[in-house]
Amino acid sequence: MLPDLNLGTYVQQQTGRKNMKIWQGACIVHATFAARKLIWARAAHPNALVAAHPECPPNVLVHRDLKPDNIIVQRTSPAIPPADGRLTRQT
Repeated sequence: MLPDLNLGTYVQQQTGRKNMKIWQGACIVHATFAARKLIWARAAHPNALVAAHPECPPNVLVHRDLKPDNIIVQRTSPAIPPADGRLTRQT
């Protein structure tokens, strides 16, 4: 098994490892997250915190407020109140 392009790029950046074999594809779920949509959502909800994990594209990760660590995201997400008082889910 090989990491996909997004996770592989993240691991290389974090570890400095350059000799990794990386699958040049991406998870379809994470590939659908577009940075432009995140920027639009942040403008619409300026008090919202953004959590993203390593499988997200690098252009999404640069806009995160929370470290892209699944454990931190899982533990923190339920404790963060929605910026506008309501929860939303992207489908």
